[in-house]
Amino acid sequence: MSKLRALVYDPNEVTLKVLDQLLVPHQKVYIPVPTVASAHAVIKRMNVRGAPLIALVALLGLTCDIVSKHGTSDAAGDGDPGLEGYVMECVGTLKTSRPTAVNLFNAMDELEAVVKKLNGKGVVKAVKELAERYLEEDLASNISLGNHGAKAIENMWSESNPKDGLNLMTICNTGALATAGYGTALGIVRSLHKEGKLGSLGVLETRPYNQGARLTAFEAVEEGFPSARLIVDSAAPAYMRGRVVHAAVVGADRVVRNGDTANKIGTYALAIHCKEHGVPFFVACPSTTVDLKVETGGGITIEDRGADELRKAAGAPEGIETWNPAFDVTPAELITGIVTERGVVWKGEDGEFDLEGFLGGQGKNGAEVTEPPTARGAGEELWTTKTVGGYVEGKWGKVEGVFGDGGRVKGSLDAEEIQGGNLNYAFVVKGWGGEVFVKQAPDFIKCLGTAAKLHKERMELEIKTYETWLTKCPTVAKYLPKIYDFDPSCETVIMEFFRGFEMLEGRLVVGGGVDKRIAEGLGEFMGKTHLATHTSKVKWAEGAQLFADFRNPVLRGLQLEYVFSKAWTEGGEPAEILNQDVNFMAGVEEIKKMYMEGDGKGGNLALCHGDLHPGSVMCHNGEGVVKIIDPEFAIYGPPGLDLGSLLSGVVLAGQHHKFLGDMEGAKGCKMFAKEFLGAYRGHAAGLGEDIVEGIVKDAMGFCACEVGRTALGFAGGRVWLQFEDEDLKAKALKATVKVARELMVGKGEGEETLMRAAF
Repeated sequence: MSKLRALVYDPNEVTLKVLDQLLVPHQKVYIPVPTVASAHAVIKRMNVRGAPLIALVALLGLTCDIVSKHGTSDAAGDGDPGLEGYVMECVGTLKTSRPTAVNLFNAMDELEAVVKKLNGKGVVKAVKELAERYLEEDLASNISLGNHGAKAIENMWSESNPKDGLNLMTICNTGALATAGYGTALGIVRSLHKEGKLGSLGVLETRPYNQGARLTAFEAVEEGFPSARLIVDSAAPAYMRGRVVHAAVVGADRVVRNGDTANKIGTYALAIHCKEHGVPFFVACPSTTVDLKVETGGGITIEDRGADELRKAAGAPEGIETWNPAFDVTPAELITGIVTERGVVWKGEDGEFDLEGFLGGQGKNGAEVTEPPTARGAGEELWTTKTVGGYVEGKWGKVEGVFGDGGRVKGSLDAEEIQGGNLNYAFVVKGWGGEVFVKQAPDFIKCLGTAAKLHKERMELEIKTYETWLTKCPTVAKYLPKIYDFDPSCETVIMEFFRGFEMLEGRLVVGGGVDKRIAEGLGEFMGKTHLATHTSKVKWAEGAQLFADFRNPVLRGLQLEYVFSKAWTEGGEPAEILNQDVNFMAGVEEIKKMYMEGDGKGGNLALCHGDLHPGSVMCHNGEGVVKIIDPEFAIYGPPGLDLGSLLSGVVLAGQHHKFLGDMEGAKGCKMFAKEFLGAYRGHAAGLGEDIVEGIVKDAMGFCACEVGRTALGFAGGRVWLQFEDEDLKAKALKATVKVARELMVGKGEGEETLMRAAF
């Protein structure tokens, strides 16, 4: 239980006092609540708030009121014929204090039903017992709820195992100050903190009453939550974009049958931002907050607070009109799970919450559920080698030109899964004299498992990227795969399969070198697409639309963590040479900011692939042909990102050859880099020499980040520097970390630094 106490109830003296939360954190003043009138007043004025606490104050206030008149004996009040009527009148009065909080109504309805059965006998005793039972059960249920929620969030991220703990966000106050002493959403935070698994907590200030700033921040400081930060409400999306947030947890004043949830104003906006950034969004409430009598959020009465509250909080002029709802309704579609003291309610395969079944213990997602259902499908929705061929057959009208007409027999297509991709499922489907490549995006990161949630709509952005390149620069079609079909209902694309091609990543480290036409082709592709989409070459409105279409916040956030942050904080001893270098770390911060914001002036942005390392390039060395794949990380951002990503692979391959004693191979990588940069300069020349050279200099910083994080082991699946001789491997990694440092510190010299440091 928290050391903070929102109410102090003495069951022997039958007295109640409540903490005046309007004065917190500056003062700790307790208000006596001896009567129903005083209980109504402290609830109405918001001296107390939080759905569970409101119900408790109403029940205990009524208890103190009637005990003060009749005493506490078993027969207290039995001689008063008007007592039952008085209690019913008080119930009606208390219900008017806060119309949105369903806990209050549920408590009053239960009390009313209990009293009506007594026929005037034992009313005082029954009211007191009911109130004290609510008080005891609220604390126990909050602790259970907190533990269920903590476990659910831990399970979602168990495979990625965040070393620094789980980073959460919340709004309003849902802790000890809103309950009997532990909290609902903040109870989840408290449980994670007790387990040592809380990494940080972002607290929205929650205007206009600032419950987050005054109350939750107060609890966070009192409890010693790690890295608790107060955030301006409107900064929530920027906060999510700038760091990894593992979950948002919010409370509820009412959850209706379909899962729509009324909570403090601003919760709906937070849920929208979470959806946009791929952050799981949990509602936490005791089961008494669920109202099955109301079908959807449209049936919830939303309390409208007075105009003066908003005017005074904002320092606004008297003449301005206001709209000041105390709550808003978050649609169920934005909610990941609803955490109660009995377990977590997850959505079923139909995408709906079964709250009635949950409360009855008979639903498909019934009581004591702590594991989320399997993501995207157990069966047909996620293709396997057994089912994907049939899927392609069903798209015959789109692919018949690939397979031809001869020998078509239903069910005769063969499929082979292609391993190695981190995010998506991939297959080659062949037969009838042809073959296609099929890729499907699940709603999780494939290499991390179903708990590592990721928006499946990323495939739609990939298709949009191809389309935009072709629209803005048709001559680059030769560098792109043919798209035969894209089905957003299952996030599956059928495209050209490159028979006889290999990844450039592997080609760079094998003997024999890389055909110069591949380097030149990559330079042409990047130069032309950057030129065609650059902010200096498109109209303002078009640039703004590109920026809006290719924000890609979730995958941008993933890159921010793994490319620009994680390696330096979790790289251990090998990372110390970089961590302790002030110039290197300053360069990382500069590059990170550029990745998030461009040049800060909106003047050097273009449509970038976003992850154009050699693993995203297919090549046919004998024919000198190159193809660009997997642009799902695409952003409208700094063009140096693409150049740096590609060059990082060339640098790493050069180091690989050096430590094998293959100086010809290292020389070949150097020539590849020169040929690529020469071709890029030629095809991007329309941007002007200053801009192009600025892009090349930026590329050195991006290249440094990629080289450094790969050397430190934060780029899974890469083939470079993976030597069997552990001593050789250690020496190579140490040397490569130094190369990363030189690239970053000397990035202002552009290509000259690259040639000196890397080759």
